[in-house]
Amino acid sequence: MIGVGYGVSPEAFIALQALAKHLRARIIGTRPAVDAGLIPHESMVGQTGISIAPTYYLAFGISGQQLHTVGIVRSRYIVAINTDPEARLCHLADYIVVGDAQQVPTRLLHLLQTRQSA
Repeated sequence: MIGVGYGVSPEAFIALQALAKHLRARIIGTRPAVDAGLIPHESMVGQTGISIAPTYYLAFGISGQQLHTVGIVRSRYIVAINTDPEARLCHLADYIVVGDAQQVPTRLLHLLQTRQSA
């Protein structure tokens, strides 16, 4: 699953949609992502949303407020992608990628496509 938060711009969301399609992953997210119109309300994860338990949860631009993290605690591996290595979610994550929410998915998709075609 791919999670989107406040740190994801509409432009970055386009890159995340391409990555999600390649990975066959569902896009979910936080209240700010719903408020920004990036995802529908039924895809909101957290205290007032759904709970998830994926093997891998790739969280892009998510600060890690408790309202969201209560919905992801059953994830096996949490990968936080954020420009702020001190974001709360980074302290909960199994892996941290310090980077931009638009550049990281674009680069990751390129690497996956290159590896797939080799």
